Amino acid sequence: MPKPHRWRPSRRTLKWPGLILSLFLAAIWVRSRWWTSSLYLIGPHLYWVLRADTGALQWTIMRQQPGAAFEIKLFPHIEQHQWPIWDLIKGSADASLVAGVARIRLPLWSLFTPLAAATTWLFWIDRTRGRKGDCPTCGYSRLGLAPNVVCPECGTAPRQAAQ
Repeated sequence: MPKPHRWRPSRRTLKWPGLILSLFLAAIWVRSRWWTSSLYLIGPHLYWVLRADTGALQWTIMRQQPGAAFEIKLFPHIEQHQWPIWDLIKGSADASLVAGVARIRLPLWSLFTPLAAATTWLFWIDRTRGRKGDCPTCGYSRLGLAPNVVCPECGTAPRQAAQ
């Protein structure tokens, strides 16, 4: 009985969202030099704030007071300023939990760098690995050629399958 096929994401499935997310993080990182952007989500029990400023991303969660009106609102808040360029690079990770307020602050470069490196690696692997049936030396498509014929482009002899 054959094993059931498990879906595994391919390089092509992962590299394009990785590129989009990397570009999005880079844009937020550069933009955070001039503007502070905040996104607020006010729910029945929690108050969430996602804020990008000075080259860092900060996520804050606060408990609502008992009896407080609850609404879910999603609205952006933008402040304009100009930070020194060094502030965009130097930040460090920080987390705190004080009086029911949880806060996590991460420098955007610490999110961007590994994501961009992994995405670059996925694109590089796709570019350097030939497709099945291509010549391993020059990448010429060997479709339609007999298995034992040398490559017409570079003259490389085909690899023999392991017996």
